[in-house]
Amino acid sequence: MHRFRHITLIALALVLAPAIHAQTVVMDEGSFAIRIDDAPAGSETFAIRRSGLGLEASIIANGVVRLRSGEELRPVLQARPPEGTVLAYQMKVTGPSPVEIRLNLAGPRYVTVVRSAAGEEEREYVATAQMRVLEQGVAHQYWFLRNVRVGTVAPFIEPRSRRSLEMTVENIENVPLLVGGVEIPTRRFTLRIGDEERLVWFDGQGRVVRVDIPVLRYQAVRQDLSG
Repeated sequence: MHRFRHITLIALALVLAPAIHAQTVVMDEGSFAIRIDDAPAGSETFAIRRSGLGLEASIIANGVVRLRSGEELRPVLQARPPEGTVLAYQMKVTGPSPVEIRLNLAGPRYVTVVRSAAGEEEREYVATAQMRVLEQGVAHQYWFLRNVRVGTVAPFIEPRSRRSLEMTVENIENVPLLVGGVEIPTRRFTLRIGDEERLVWFDGQGRVVRVDIPVLRYQAVRQDLSG
């Protein structure tokens, strides 16, 4: 039972958030428009909140990804500030191929349980202080990379694909980006995973503005920037 202890804490944090708003800070929230193969493919809404103080502080990032294919993803991530080290994670996928994923920190390892029509599969990954979760097709989770530097090698887990990978920050440059008809200053991060390149744009407040994954022909663009 202790395996899902952190997941239970995530659920409680989300339910009790309105009652403890004085201790909760919204770090970012909003939505993305998703395009695949250069065509509208769906949307993502999300909220990232920090709650607690000192050693009890944690960040809860949750979202809903709705795709025109009929698939829906509901990820919830609990992380330790400031680096965003993963404490626990869960995601429910509904649609043509339903899946339920749970990840929990258990000592020096992460234990992941994936339940699908094929049955239940359990995997373990080495836990490190820099480990993050970057689920495929979930743009807001790149928020946890906003403070990395050029040359950083960032390990991450992609739970749905059952992969543990390393991402190298190849380049960070200041570039203007057109968002909603308005040009804004951004920092564009070039991230490398083997032969795969990913591009992420952040605004001056550290908010994810756009995510491009060329090999997947995937693009997520922020729809609601203000301030």
